[in-house]
Amino acid sequence: MTNINNNMGTPIWIIWYAIALHWTWAFLLMGSNDPLNVTAIHSLRILTPGRYAMGSLLLLVGLLAYLGLRRIDKGVSAIYFLLPQQFILTISAIGAFIAIKNGVFADGVVRSTSFLAADQAPAIFGAVFHTAALIQLFGKEGAIKIWKQLI
Repeated sequence: MTNINNNMGTPIWIIWYAIALHWTWAFLLMGSNDPLNVTAIHSLRILTPGRYAMGSLLLLVGLLAYLGLRRIDKGVSAIYFLLPQQFILTISAIGAFIAIKNGVFADGVVRSTSFLAADQAPAIFGAVFHTAALIQLFGKEGAIKIWKQLI
């Protein structure tokens, strides 16, 4: 495993960014239905259609990621706490990519591909950088351990 003390920069901050993002989305969903039409959030409706359930899921995912950060120095097991966050970011990124490809936001507003690409890039880059952070933090050891347990 990579020594966390030598990698405190980017890997940690993208995880904190995702925690803040998911908790922000959660609190906004608890207060209103409107965020359900945001493309990155709308993509998550495949997991749970209700705003309260989705908000609760996002709070839980953020909490697990926080616990994962607290366990990073204890070894590869911390990745299990971070994988739900990776899953949520990936689904949001896929939704963003589909919106760009189709030329339409989740709420039905039609825009040019370049407009959508500029608007949805943070969702895609967030998932990509989070993936890179997990690889940097846990390396090949983490991936091998996870695959062995899944098989």
